[in-house]
Amino acid sequence: MNSIELHNSVLLKGCALASRTYSIAPSLSIALVERGSNEREHPYITNPLAAAQLPTTELVVDYQTEPQPQVDNRRITNYASRSLSGSSGVNYGAWIRGPAVDYDLWAQYMKDDRWSYRKFLPYFRRTEHYHDPDADSHQHGFERPIYTTSGREYPLRESVHQAFVEAIYIDVSDLNGGHPLAYDLSGIYVITDAAVCRVSFSEKKVANGIELVDGRHFYARHEKHKILQLVESPGVGKNYFDRLPLHQAWRLRHPERGLSMGSPAFKAAHHNPQLNAHYHHKDPLDQPHLLPSRAHLALVAYAPLGLGPGYDVPLDGSHICSGTLLYQPTSRGRITLSSSSLYPPVVNPNYYTTSADRTMLRTGTCHIAAIMETPTACALIAGETPLSGYPALTSRSSDEDIDARVRAYSMVWHHSGGTAAIGPSTEVNAVVDADLRVYGVRGLHVVDASVLPMPVAATLQATMYAVAEVATDLIKRSVLEEKKRGK
Repeated sequence: MNSIELHNSVLLKGCALASRTYSIAPSLSIALVERGSNEREHPYITNPLAAAQLPTTELVVDYQTEPQPQVDNRRITNYASRSLSGSSGVNYGAWIRGPAVDYDLWAQYMKDDRWSYRKFLPYFRRTEHYHDPDADSHQHGFERPIYTTSGREYPLRESVHQAFVEAIYIDVSDLNGGHPLAYDLSGIYVITDAAVCRVSFSEKKVANGIELVDGRHFYARHEKHKILQLVESPGVGKNYFDRLPLHQAWRLRHPERGLSMGSPAFKAAHHNPQLNAHYHHKDPLDQPHLLPSRAHLALVAYAPLGLGPGYDVPLDGSHICSGTLLYQPTSRGRITLSSSSLYPPVVNPNYYTTSADRTMLRTGTCHIAAIMETPTACALIAGETPLSGYPALTSRSSDEDIDARVRAYSMVWHHSGGTAAIGPSTEVNAVVDADLRVYGVRGLHVVDASVLPMPVAATLQATMYAVAEVATDLIKRSVLEEKKRGK
């Protein structure tokens, strides 16, 4: 068994967190631990649209869910990164914050205004180099590591936009306005190919190191206690949420025009508008997930990719795809261990088990069909190409027809979280406090999507980079407090 002692050190996961912590506390020895290797030059990582090819490589690890009753007892594959930079390196590079109301609901739940959108906004600005120099400087940053882009050429961009207008959707010019590998690692001890199996603690329940699956130990400071210290935290693994989309393939009237991926004339980009699923409730304040101001669904239209098991449409430029994504799932599941070896975990998301989820995804599917039925869309789209044996869906399709599709071939977009949720001390299933510290121990913070108490209506990357910025300030404060105590 190998033991490595890192003097005056902090052990971290996450490039943004490691880089920013070192920048404000260079006297610390920062060790960045990543499960995979350094593949920053891999062509599938440098090109976001190549992310669809990543499951064929060693850059991701796949976790199979338990059989899911609401989707014909299918096991759904969830992917996680196995490379330096974590999931940022293996996603599509989408940068969406989500609506301000999502963060305000976090603050309300936490009874802590620091997690409101207003207080969170400076951390969003701290992450980005926004592409539009004329954008609102209150909303956006212009000198930080993450360079955003927009307005890429896409043959159907204007037509899709016009179809939304005709379907009476509000045009939102800035999806990152609250209404909807870039970090320097020099000076940081990077540990790759390191899957962590447990955190070690001192007799005083102070986190002091980690143990890897391969048996290696890394210890912070000067402590080397080999004591198995268990902390009772019943919320670990609970509150697991994931998003369930329904994909549909739409047949183009004129594929020779190069309007979709697969055609030699196609120029890649994407259009990703967000929608509200209109759900009427006698007192919507009792159902915060269903507030009218929250975004619930997303549409992507550029190619028939990832449609689902057995739903095969040729990637030859003849089709585009719509993915109706359930942004705000209310179904909650759990991740547990299968054995003392830790891998593989038992993943049970409980997809599509609540009436709210079924209502929102059915409504969104009808919205997508309504958009495809507008005059602008009809001039381009000949109709849907459904999975064999299923009728084409329209804006008037029955709940039964839509649910049959969901059961047969719905997949996921790998936007999961919530299993180490932030929460007040009065919440029995809260794992971390408002400072991202694990309840019951000292010296241990959690800074990843597992701390999200509820989803945001966005891809998670922009949110998690801002959370890392928050954590940097919290860790800095903790280090200063430790120095004052002389420990």
